[in-house]
Amino acid sequence: MLKIKKLYKEKNNIVLKNIDVDLNKKSSVSIECSNEISDLLLDLILGKEILGKGEILIDGIKNSEYVKGNIANIGIVLREDALYENMTIDDYMKFFADIFRNEVDYKKVLMKLALLDVSNTKIKKLSYSQKNCYDRNWCNSRNKC
Repeated sequence: MLKIKKLYKEKNNIVLKNIDVDLNKKSSVSIECSNEISDLLLDLILGKEILGKGEILIDGIKNSEYVKGNIANIGIVLREDALYENMTIDDYMKFFADIFRNEVDYKKVLMKLALLDVSNTKIKKLSYSQKNCYDRNWCNSRNKC
């Protein structure tokens, strides 16, 4: 659970005022804001920036303390996903299946994503929506295994 109470922070020309978030386990939230605000908020949650006022709790523990021992339990989806543009989808899937020692049949995943027919295509040649569909869903399938 993530709880942000009355967060206030000024940095350069960025001001975060009176931010309150109460996020339960197994839920997610998307916050629309500028890149600068997004970076600052993420740094505050991860304890890389000192709070001006307010508090941030993760599972009821002060964020800076929680992060020290539980960084592996924190998941973040970045604005732009990093894909290895010169790899084919098939190579990319094999690469990550090996890294994560994943037993999932990635060909079945590609079939579900309607990407099997382009699996020998380099990622840089995919459309934006194909890249987005592939990256988001492959990440989800890895986490379920």
